[in-house]
Amino acid sequence: MLGDTDCFNFVLMDANGTVLALTATKDDKYAPKKTGVYDVNVQPLLRTWNAQKWRYDAKKKAFYSQQYHPNAVISEGANKNLFLYKYLGLNIQKFSFDQKTGIFRNLNSKRVATVGKTEIKRRTYAADILD
Repeated sequence: MLGDTDCFNFVLMDANGTVLALTATKDDKYAPKKTGVYDVNVQPLLRTWNAQKWRYDAKKKAFYSQQYHPNAVISEGANKNLFLYKYLGLNIQKFSFDQKTGIFRNLNSKRVATVGKTEIKRRTYAADILD
């Protein structure tokens, strides 16, 4: 299993060969309201863009955004979307990543993403979402 990490990227390749990365958004999902909910989407990979960098806390089993929202973690919504929200220890916020099998999994829903193991050495994780 993945231990505590510094920063890394989650990446995938689209049908056209473009390398994409999981990206935290800066603005509140419901702006101008301030709800503390932020989208996680996919954008072309820019290795210097911190909005695409993540860190893992093995004790909390949570993935934190490196740039805009330092106390927010990836959470899985009821409609299978990913979003950022402050860490509350909720089941929807607990994930694991097994470097040996290449599986990124929400510990509550059991939904997984497989990750290309060849990318691990570069601290980049390539994800294909499975349901």
